[in-house]
Amino acid sequence: MASFPSPLVDIGANLLDPCFNGVYHGTKRHESDFMSVLSRAKAQQVSKVFVTAGTLQESMDALALTKSISSSAENSSFASFPTLYSTVGEQPKPYPKLHYIL
Repeated sequence: MASFPSPLVDIGANLLDPCFNGVYHGTKRHESDFMSVLSRAKAQQVSKVFVTAGTLQESMDALALTKSISSSAENSSFASFPTLYSTVGEQPKPYPKLHYIL
């Protein structure tokens, strides 16, 4: 693999996608590789990852994911993962009412 200067920041990771848990088009195809993805990212000098969201629910899920990984990192091997951050956003066409909720 290529070696990159440190640190790298992933500004648009769709880690909420079910494929990271082995689900494709609603069918379970393999075991979750979510933790492996984060470990490989850290091994390639990715220090920060921004988990993207396009709806209010996804924003709440992204925040819950980042909090979960962050709190686990304090006491376990999760410390070998990049630091996760979440975004709050909206896709303008499919979700036009989100800005009224926020």
